[in-house]
Amino acid sequence: MTISKELFALLQEIRKVPGIYLGVGASLTAIRHFINGYSSKERKIGEGQDIVIDLREFMKYLTGFYELDKKTLFCFDLIKQNTKNDEEAFYKFFELLDEYLESKNGAPDIQLD
Repeated sequence: MTISKELFALLQEIRKVPGIYLGVGASLTAIRHFINGYSSKERKIGEGQDIVIDLREFMKYLTGFYELDKKTLFCFDLIKQNTKNDEEAFYKFFELLDEYLESKNGAPDIQLD
């Protein structure tokens, strides 16, 4: 699964006010479903060609972060397993995503019209 430039920009808005976009507040489970749905929509209509993040690469980063020998879970499950609750996992996802992007030379340019 991938995150396009447009989805990345939207995720930054969701990060600020998750309840408006997700309806349930800060929830990693909700953001996971949101990303899956948005990515599916982009694939279906042929948008989202400007890939910013490949979640498989993010997973490799998390495997190193959590000092695992091999990938055993998807990134959302791995984060959730290493936090106390869904809300904490939501904020940890964004924190780790920031760190991952910094390790890859900074956050992408997300200036949209």
